Amino acid sequence: MADGSTGDPLLMEKEQIHARVPPELLIHIDVTIEVLKSFYLLPSVMHRLQSLMLASQLRRDIGYTQHIPSYLILEAITTLRCCETFSLERLELLGDSVLKYVIGCDLFLRYPMKHEGHLSDMRSNAVCNATLHKHGIWRSLQGYVRDSAFDPRRWVAPGQISLRPFPCNCRIETAFVPSNGRYISDDPSFVVGKPCDRAHRWMCSKAISDCVEALVGAYYVGGGIVGALWVMKWFGIEIKCDRKLVQEVKLNASYICYLPKISVIEELEAKLKYNFSVKGLLLEAITHPSLQELGA
Repeated sequence: MADGSTGDPLLMEKEQIHARVPPELLIHIDVTIEVLKSFYLLPSVMHRLQSLMLASQLRRDIGYTQHIPSYLILEAITTLRCCETFSLERLELLGDSVLKYVIGCDLFLRYPMKHEGHLSDMRSNAVCNATLHKHGIWRSLQGYVRDSAFDPRRWVAPGQISLRPFPCNCRIETAFVPSNGRYISDDPSFVVGKPCDRAHRWMCSKAISDCVEALVGAYYVGGGIVGALWVMKWFGIEIKCDRKLVQEVKLNASYICYLPKISVIEELEAKLKYNFSVKGLLLEAITHPSLQELGA
């Protein structure tokens, strides 16, 4: 090159740094630029470690005996606002299905005389966002939900002061915020997810209910239906899985006279390649309410 430069970008960067900093402030250290650049990753690494520790703390609070991976719980408490490569969306979908299935079975067993319309309403009320939000607040789940993208510029090491302060205006001296009406608002001007210097933040109520569903899905993936039932009971969702109720339903169904439909039942069993031990349950499943044959 005409100016005698070697064209090495690392050397050019060194020359630019030397040109900006007075010579008396320069200290030679035997560290390559590649190592120095890797220090820029430290805030992101520490943030990920803190997030995994948060997930581990939540796992310890839930207290399920079988080990559930921390990364699975971390996924269940991470919303799309975090701009990560993962979020709770898939686990939320699974958890919603598990909740509806388990609560539907529970209501079917506990209320054998109720109309299916009443049971459907009861299930809808049990799994709606408002109800799940109350369960999440009861367990202080809002303190675990990750609902904002990581900003390396605001990261500080323990004991250090942030160079980009975000003053707190909620007049609370502790990190815990009471869940009363004073701190619930529909004002769209509030910035959702961005924490102040005391770690207070505004959060959508749906984010908490979604997290409840995602945790149910995570424990279903890691521990099966038993794990899902455990975390549902931890949230205070009332589920009575009593074998006696199952036996009562089977006993009541056995009293149903299925002989007039025996040919239909046998044909259906042949197609399903399964023989029902209680024929009355199969008859009930294929009988429309308008026929009212069961009450005859």
